[in-house]
Amino acid sequence: MNTTYALGGLGPSPWGDAGHMMHPDGRENGPNQNLHICFPNGVTLSLVWGWGAYCDAGTVEVGVLDASGLITEEVALRAFGESLGDSVDGWCDADRVHAYFIAAQGWTP
Repeated sequence: MNTTYALGGLGPSPWGDAGHMMHPDGRENGPNQNLHICFPNGVTLSLVWGWGAYCDAGTVEVGVLDASGLITEEVALRAFGESLGDSVDGWCDADRVHAYFIAAQGWTP
């Protein structure tokens, strides 16, 4: 099995409708931008950016999923030795995203 990629808005998100946000003034903002990388081990690395995501210019929000659901916290504990206290990791720069990529690609429960 090969690694597959899906760029935002091109199919269902593992987050369901959570990627479709409303602007605080009530107008619809549309879906966040996202990239899902699905590894042969069954783990998906989800990168989300845009309004409503935990990010700013130059950073992204990261989530890691397997068949059981979100495992970002467990991956962060193993990869970085730290607890996130959340199901996603926000404001991740390129180096942290790279570390998540390596950790998700080699993940075994």
